Order: sequence, then structure tokens, then C-alpha cells
Amino acid sequence: FDKISDKDVFLEIVEGTTLVRPLIKLVVQNDGSISGKAAFLSVNGNWFWDNELFCRTLIWGERNLGPNCQLVQHNGKIVRFTADEGTGAFADFRIEKN
Repeated sequence: FDKISDKDVFLEIVEGTTLVRPLIKLVVQNDGSISGKAAFLSVNGNWFWDNELFCRTLIWGERNLGPNCQLVQHNGKIVRFTADEGTGAFADFRIEKN
């Protein structure tokens, strides 16, 4: 995996795609919004780029998942988000063109 440290590079990879993993489908828009579904509940949130990290807030159903800044990596077919500035758990998402 290669580290994505630039917002524009990140957008080139995810714009016009859906990020998919089992029971989760998310769309990250260039306007700073996040939308989708996870485990049959709606997901909505916002994101911004800060010092080489993807920072997001998410609402999953009725639950506020709060803010988290994440390391982002890419290997061509997968985008990996690692929580807590790269020190936490990671989630791999397949990139599907819309």
C-alpha cells in the first residue's frame, strides 16, 4: 500500500466511486460529505483533509461515531483507512466505479 498524503490525490482515487466492504457502501464526495449504508442503517457525515490525514465525523443510524483522523493508503483496487492517525484498526474498501 502507498500512503496518500494529499487531498487532491485522494479525490482522484475516490471521486465517482463507491467504497465497498461487507455490509458497507460509502460515497465520499468532493464537497466534504459522506453518505451511504452500513449494516442496513444510513451513514452520513463530513470530511476534510488535515496534515496528510483524512478527518471525518460520521452518524451511523442514530449513533454519532464522532470525529477521527485517519491514515489513508491505496494499492490500486483497495483504499485502506487506519483510524487514530494510523495507530488504530484499519478498514479496507474496494473501489467500485459509479
